[in-house]
Amino acid sequence: MRFNRLHEATGYIVPTDYTQTISRYAVELSYDDLPEVVRLKTKQIVMQAIGSALAAKDISVSKKTETISILGNNGNGGPCTSWGTGSSMSSVNAAFAAGVKSDLLGWGECSDRGHFYSVIVPAAWVAAEEQGKGGREFLTAVVAAYEVCTRIANAVQPDKRHKKNGWGVTSWPIFGAVIAAGKLYDLDAREMDQAIGLACECSTIPTTYSYTKMSDFLHCEYGNRARDGILIAKSVKKGINNARDTLDESSCYSCAMTDEWKPEYYTQGLGTDYMILDTRLKHWPGCWKAQTALDITYRLVKEQGICAGQIAGMTVETDYAGWAEVPEEGFRSILQAGFCLSYLLAALLYVPEPAQWYNRENLEDRQLLEKARNIRILSGEQVEPVYLDTVLKEKGNTLVTITTCEGVVYTGEGDSMAFEDNDTGAVFRKQVQGVSPEFAECAEVSLEEIEDCDNIAELRWIPGGKK
Repeated sequence: MRFNRLHEATGYIVPTDYTQTISRYAVELSYDDLPEVVRLKTKQIVMQAIGSALAAKDISVSKKTETISILGNNGNGGPCTSWGTGSSMSSVNAAFAAGVKSDLLGWGECSDRGHFYSVIVPAAWVAAEEQGKGGREFLTAVVAAYEVCTRIANAVQPDKRHKKNGWGVTSWPIFGAVIAAGKLYDLDAREMDQAIGLACECSTIPTTYSYTKMSDFLHCEYGNRARDGILIAKSVKKGINNARDTLDESSCYSCAMTDEWKPEYYTQGLGTDYMILDTRLKHWPGCWKAQTALDITYRLVKEQGICAGQIAGMTVETDYAGWAEVPEEGFRSILQAGFCLSYLLAALLYVPEPAQWYNRENLEDRQLLEKARNIRILSGEQVEPVYLDTVLKEKGNTLVTITTCEGVVYTGEGDSMAFEDNDTGAVFRKQVQGVSPEFAECAEVSLEEIEDCDNIAELRWIPGGKK
């Protein structure tokens, strides 16, 4: 039976059932369905998302986000935890705060379609905490959200005309939040179909404005999508009618995103090919294009025992272009600094705790900025527009050369797309080192065994940053 009976153009019935298939998949997916490799990957993503938010807890934008969330909440109080502070909030405000904070340092994932972790994980955690769901239900909701959201993004990737206006990196993640929250709020397949319809209506206009202006509002966009997912799931649970089967209609969502709609991608490999496994996890806070250069530099310094003060010169040759310059007055935003490879390398060498790279003091530190200017970046030609859907499939090479004051030259190179194997536990410990070593150890073990937790609310101390 079709869910939508109000489509006059096709005789009150839509010709395909993509939305229904997706809805049933999301509702029916169980923890027992998940291969062990998928379970492990999901826990790694969760750990990195929470660690990213905790790493950002002392950053001014994170503190402002907390203030905004408390104001929206009309003070403290509610069933859910604000990440990084441990204060109590409503699910809606907690999802917003967690989404912003987890994305703030750019220290999470880099998949082919953007930062899903900073929308899906916050929405799923908040919903599970509010509903008293266990670890297995939580992990399953995260997987369902990744699988559906990635496929929707694949189906509506922008054509040349739409790319000129922007890329939907902060648009389609709303489907991830809706699926995760909807599953944990126990929507049935018909309601999930309805929730997807509302997500189509609430998805933002694709734009690259935040990137163009290097505005930290970009991170607020991810918080907004996490918040909207919670609101939509709750709204459907209370009762909303006549917005089903929307992904099947060319006049609804796809027409605003692309002229090259590929609806068959909605269900391609669904249930057999787990796209969540393609998620790359970053080692360092900053642009994905900088990860290989940072890895190589870290390895050279560690293996050769090079102290930062011994370095007389440094050069990086990379195929990637479009790096931000080091401004004379310092960086005005976290996003701007995260796209400056020379600054990221200087911060790696001279600021021991990565979570402090984006403190206002460091972003304006004249000595650190001068160190960054002395690092030469030799890059390839800029190709516009640059989108992850094409760039991530390209191969390139990165070469790092360090010359010491004694004239000794060290070099290291690697494939620009070959992120080294990620030890998520080690990254998590770096992310939360500003809390305490004891917290890091307990939190890491608890997240590694989260499937054994009967109620996510019992683990609220982890994203709250307080044992």
